This record gives sequence, structure tokens and C-alpha cells, in this order.
Amino acid sequence: MAAAQSAGKKDVRKVTESFPHEILIAEFNYARETAAQAMDDRHKMVNFFLLTVGIFANAIGILLTEKTDKDLFSLMTKNIVVSSLLLLILIIGLLYLLKLIRLRSAWFESALCMNQIKDYYNERFPEWGLKAKAFRWTTETLIRQDISKMRTIFGYSALLIILLNSIAFFAFFVTSSGGNWKVSLIFFGAVFILQIVFYKAALSDERLAR
Repeated sequence: MAAAQSAGKKDVRKVTESFPHEILIAEFNYARETAAQAMDDRHKMVNFFLLTVGIFANAIGILLTEKTDKDLFSLMTKNIVVSSLLLLILIIGLLYLLKLIRLRSAWFESALCMNQIKDYYNERFPEWGLKAKAFRWTTETLIRQDISKMRTIFGYSALLIILLNSIAFFAFFVTSSGGNWKVSLIFFGAVFILQIVFYKAALSDERLAR
């Protein structure tokens, strides 16, 4: 009887000791999956945005090359339709930029979660020397990283969206202003820079909040 009770206690102790590790493993795997999903969603989102821009650009090209009457009403109608399509491209692009920022933030959250679990094991088993010998990334190194820098896959995707948004705004302003190229170029540069500043500021605030 005593032997059975002792064996039962050992089994309970074994389950109790292994249970937290199983939770942490499940949490780590979930964070890894969400980080990978953020990268995959970024890829799909950029491809879909390029497809959308291509469809709109094709429609604009057809409108501009289509022969219409030379009367003022026909020309104004064509300009209004083209301007509306360009403005719609810009709005969609800005929404995609916001989504890209959110995906970058989600990736950072997942990476932070994985590193916190690694920090726990480093503190729990200091004799293993995990931080010095095995872990290249830790919570400290992750927080020090500038997740808003443009020399990353997310940064390059953001630059592509920002560039297409700026081109759409430039074309919209040229069409709306009756061909004022000089002013349109100034606005092109301003919109391009403002989007980059917004992207970096949004992600810098996210990192500093940790």
C-alpha cells in the first residue's frame, strides 16, 4: 500500500513538473506560427495590392486611349473617372500600408513572446548557459532592434506601397490640376516622405511601448 502511494506521488510530481513545460512549448509553437503567418500575409497582401493596382492602371489606360468626342462634357467626364480611379488606388494603398504596419507589429509581438520563453529557460537553468552559447536573439536584443528600418522585407514592401501611392497621388493631382507638373512633383515628394515618416513613427511607438 505504501509502495503504491509512493508511486502515485511520484507520478503526480512528474505530471506537475512536466505540465508547465508543455504549456510553454505550446505557447512557443503558437508564437512561431503567428510570426510565420505575419510574413506569409505580408507576401499575399503585397501581391494582391499589385494585382489591384494593375487592374486599375489597365482601366485608366483604356480610358485615356479610348477615342471620345472632343466636347467639353466628354473630356470632363473622362477626367473625373480617371481622377476617381487614381484616388481610389491611393485610398486602397493607404489602407494596405496600415495593414502592413499591423502585420509588422504582430510579427514583433510573436518574436517577443518566443524570446520571453527563452529568457525563462535561461533564468530557470543558468548552468546550461543558453543565453551565451545557444540564443542569438533575446528580449533585450529584440527590443534594441529598430523594427521600423527600411532595410528589411517589411521595409521594402512598405517602400513599394508608398511609391505606388505617391505615383497615384501625383497622377491624380496632374489630372485634377490640368497638367501642373511642377506642383505635382512637389506634392509627390511630400506624400512619399510623409508616408515613410508615418510608417517609421508608428512602428517606433510600438517598439518603445514595450
